[in-house]
Amino acid sequence: MKKTLLLAGVAGTLFALNANAMDIRPYVGAKLLYTDVDANMKWSDAGDTEQHEISDKGFGGALSVGAATKLQYGTLRAELEYSKKADLDNSYTSMGESFDTKLKTQSLMLNAYYDIDTGSKITPYVGGGIGLARVELNDQYWKDLYDKKIDDTNFTWQIGAGIAYAVTDNFSVDAGYRYIDYGNMSETADDGYDGEKESVDMTANEIYLGMRYNF
Repeated sequence: MKKTLLLAGVAGTLFALNANAMDIRPYVGAKLLYTDVDANMKWSDAGDTEQHEISDKGFGGALSVGAATKLQYGTLRAELEYSKKADLDNSYTSMGESFDTKLKTQSLMLNAYYDIDTGSKITPYVGGGIGLARVELNDQYWKDLYDKKIDDTNFTWQIGAGIAYAVTDNFSVDAGYRYIDYGNMSETADDGYDGEKESVDMTANEIYLGMRYNF
């Protein structure tokens, strides 16, 4: 009798796991991004330190692949997302010199979202993610003489919220906002002067329009 109950319990557990596995729906997605970047740049040499903040706005895109599973009051999604931002170009004046700063970013993030079930086609959600970002920053002045560069890969994280609309059972569109922290990156300046360091602490506010196709 005990063996029968044990086997029944094991069978029930396997059936439940099987049912949960059947609830997993893979999906692919794409986003159009509009990013507002703030970068706090600092460089130091022989005890002297200078600091400057720049900001710029630009577009980008993201592609993702993930899977969703139903919970009691909503849906949990996990995805891998690659994003690339358009090259940003910013100019400013410091110490009587004109600086030209170019910035490129791309990232690979592991994101998790919780979709809140409203019983309608409209679904609000919250989420966040962690990953790696590749940042290339080129800060030039005295065009042919001075060229400071940062080319680094750094840990990054994001948090945000949005709302989705189910056009069909398989296709949905969504819009949202997220805050991204790229952390602090530093590198020796490529300017011919030994010991000079440059660092950048970068964050971004981003809004996006996206679409998802559920299989």
